[in-house]
Amino acid sequence: MILSLLKASTALIKQAISVLSMWLLTAIAFGFLAISTVLVSIILLVSAAFAHVKNLLQTVASAISGLVLPGMSESNLHYQNQSSKN
Repeated sequence: MILSLLKASTALIKQAISVLSMWLLTAIAFGFLAISTVLVSIILLVSAAFAHVKNLLQTVASAISGLVLPGMSESNLHYQNQSSKN
């Protein structure tokens, strides 16, 4: 009787360890999934920020290139506009 009780409790302990290890591995997998999701979101956010800054700088550069600076004649400006289109 004691031997069968010992075998049953040993089997129960093994099953509990197995279930707990599955829960632990599942938690680790979801942790990695959460971390990778956050990293991808950060990368996309930084990429979008750089794209916005690039567009802003291009807008500023095109506005500046249309200005006539002191010492620059209209013919120089026309030449610069033609060369920038090519």
